[in-house]
Order: sequence, then structure tokens, then C-alpha cells
Amino acid sequence: MSRRSIYNVQVGYDLIIDARTWRVEGLSDEGFDVKCLQDGTYTCLAPDYVDGIIADGTCSVITPVMAQGRKQLLAFTGGYDRLPQLPPKEQAAIRARLGLIKAMESLEHDGHKLTQRLLDKPEISRLLRRTAIELTGDKKLFLSVDGSGNPFEIAIPKGRTLQKYRSLLTRYNCNPVVLMSRDHMKGPRGDMARKICEAGERFIRAVVNCFLHTSQPKAAVVYRSVAGGFDITEEDVVAGFKLPSLTTVRTRIREMSSVAVAVGRLGQREAANRFKSGTTAIRSVSFGEYVETDQCYLSIFVDETGTRRSEFWKEEDQQKFPNSGIGEPRKGERQVCRYWLSLVIDVATRMLLGWQLSETATGEATMYALRMAMRSKEREKLLFGCQNDPAPAVGFTELRSDNGTAVRNQAVLGGLAGLGAMTRIVRAYAGGDKPYVERLFGTLDIQLLNCLSGYAGSKPNALPGADPMKDASLSRDNLYEIVTKFSSTTIRRAPIAALA
Repeated sequence: MSRRSIYNVQVGYDLIIDARTWRVEGLSDEGFDVKCLQDGTYTCLAPDYVDGIIADGTCSVITPVMAQGRKQLLAFTGGYDRLPQLPPKEQAAIRARLGLIKAMESLEHDGHKLTQRLLDKPEISRLLRRTAIELTGDKKLFLSVDGSGNPFEIAIPKGRTLQKYRSLLTRYNCNPVVLMSRDHMKGPRGDMARKICEAGERFIRAVVNCFLHTSQPKAAVVYRSVAGGFDITEEDVVAGFKLPSLTTVRTRIREMSSVAVAVGRLGQREAANRFKSGTTAIRSVSFGEYVETDQCYLSIFVDETGTRRSEFWKEEDQQKFPNSGIGEPRKGERQVCRYWLSLVIDVATRMLLGWQLSETATGEATMYALRMAMRSKEREKLLFGCQNDPAPAVGFTELRSDNGTAVRNQAVLGGLAGLGAMTRIVRAYAGGDKPYVERLFGTLDIQLLNCLSGYAGSKPNALPGADPMKDASLSRDNLYEIVTKFSSTTIRRAPIAALA
């Protein structure tokens, strides 16, 4: 090497740079010849570069002695070398044990000779507990909670165990992970824990394959059927092979993924209905590639006094006004109603492209929302004073809707065909087929309508103490303005946290 490094980096050392481990395999005139342990690539690192990254702390140097110590630590703890890897309950126990060790050192510093018999005495245990709490300053040092949230007290080990913890801490370079409870290391592990031979595993697989059928047979019936025709070799007979019990087979089935069991016994279609929210398929990549549309009957009453004909007259009263439809409103009569909201949402960006309020879920409302999606919404921004820009105009490639008459009619389908958009009609009352627009209705109900006067609740009798028809004060134009501002502010700026 033409220039020596200021750090003593020798052959066999490991350099951890940007989460990659490089093994130094030689020293040349250009610098350090290293090999990546992840992908096996070779490169050469200059001495100036190595000195710089070691000095600023972006490179960790692992010597062979340190690597061997870490290997021994992982073998002792079962794969743990850092405290955050452990569950909170175990971390609290380690912290309490570490406090006891510090208390032991404090007592030794005061002149006490700590033996196992002395540490077993109750008064010494209480003294260690008080000293540990004083040193840490935490009065709840020996209190923790289990997985169910129930509090419990961490027990103080006996003298022999305390001495063992102290020696382990010294042996493994004061790494507190060694103070963990090694219950997971008990018993046989790996291949040693396998108690079923290959013929038994083959029998269990045969039973499970027959069990995962759409006819949904019972496990006991399948077990008896497979056991009657299972072939056993001579080697298995000599080895004293016995068929696994039905309990063993049922335990293996319970350990299987719920998705795999649902696909096998319910079919792919029904399994998709149950587990569709957890899919990792990429539905859309670019803006306007795939949109969804749907209609929802809003859970809010709107005051329509003076703008809508009354629907509360009797039939004989309607006959007096044959040319006025249902009937003109009486003088001073207050009228309230609920509206349908038609939405068009872009799947790739979750932006709201078009919306419309209508008295019924008709094709005209859907056509208005689709036209709104394909035009600029600058007019609504200026009219209602929106601070943020709404979704821009876009032409979409694919549209998905349910089997309702608002989309499945000649006018809407003909217009979409003229635009060259592919229309997919999915099942009615199956929210998993178009989850994104269905989720948006829930967001509108919880974050927007729930805060407005006249809200009737998300289900019947959800608000038994409220009178939404009496509290209705918004007009149709007011509600449309609120939905418009909500679409350009909250929905437009909300981060996408759902699975795509």
C-alpha cells in the first residue's frame, strides 16, 4: 500500500458501510481489497476513504475477536444481540435485573462481602430492591404489565441466580441482553425438535390436501379415509412406524395460514371477499388509469323548505292539486330530505375527481360526476373559495362500478364507450370489489358529516338522543359547498395509508 491508513485495519476485519458488510481480504498498493458478504462482489477501498468514514462514524470496524464474541452471544441468547429486539415485558425484567446488579456493586463498594447465602436473606433482598430503585430513580422499576395489560411484580432472583447474572454480564462485555430469560432455548430445537418421521409428514400432507376441498369434509372423515389406503414401506415397518394421531393432524391444520384454509375450503372467490383488504396487488400506477364510481345515501338531513314539494300530504289532498305533482307545501310547513352523493375517485392517487348531490341515484347524476371528472374544477374553487387546488381534469382508461342502475344504463355505458373507456360492472353489495370508493364514503361520514347539524348516524337508531330532522339547518347548496371544500383540502392532502 503506497499510503498507510491511520487506523489499524488488518486482513480479516469486517467494515460495515451503509448496512453492507465488507470483509478485508488483502492489502494492495491501491488500498484495501474487500469482499461484500451479502452479494460476493469485490472492490478496492482507498485508505483516505476508509479513514474518513471511520472518523465520521459512518463505518463500523469489526475485528475477528469481536465477531467471535458476537457469534458466542447469539448462540447463548438464541439470535438476540440488542435490547430493542426483545418484547417490552422482557425488557422491563432485564432493566430490573440490571438495577439489582448495580445495587450489588454499590453494596460491595460500601464494604459488604456478597455471598450466595447472604443474598438469599430476605433483608438483603429488600435492601437490594431499595438500592436499585434509588440508583435508577424509578419507583416502578419492579412493576410491569403482561401481554393482556395486567400489572405484575418482577420477582427478585435468589443469590445464586444474581451471581450468575453478574458473571454473564462480565463475560459478554456488559451486554444487558444476556440477562434475558432463556426459556425459548429450552428443549430440542431445529431438526432435533422434529418428532415425526418422513412417512408421518407424508401422511399429514395427504390428509391436509384432502381436507382443503370446497366440499368442506370433516377432518375425522378424511383421516379415516386416508389412513385406510396409506402405503407404508418395509423400512417404515421395521422402524416401528405409527400413523400420526388425529389430534396431531388437527394441530397442523390450525397452524396453517387462515388465507390458505379459506382458499382451499371456501374457494378463491369467497376467500377474496374475506381477505381482499390485505391484498398486495398494485391496482393502478398512473393518474387516470383506473377510477371507481359509486353512490351513497348520505346520513344527514337537509332543510329544503320552500324549494321542494311536500311529500307528507294525504292522497285526498293531492287530488286537489292534479297539476302540481305531489302537492304544494302548506304555508309555514318545514321540509327536510336526504340526498344521494355520486362520487368518482382515482385509485392511483385517491383524489376525488367528480361529485354530485341528487334526490335519487340516477344515471343523470352519474353523468354529471363523470363530466366533472373530465373537466377543470377551477370554477368550483373560485365559487366556494377553496384554498387548495382540486384534482385536475383527466381522461380515464378503466371505470369500475357496481351493478346499480346509476351506471348500468344505456346513456352512461354509451357515453363511456364513445370515450374509449373500459367499463367493469362488479357485484352489488360486495364492497371488496371496489374498496377505495367505499372507504371514501366512510371517511366522509366520520370526518365530515358527523360534525354537521342534521347528522342521523351511520346506522338506524345510532343517535337515540338526537332529532336530526329537527336539527337540519343546511341547504343543498351549503352541503355541496362543504363537500367541495373537503375534497380539495382533506382528501387532496391526506396521505395514502391503505394497501394498494
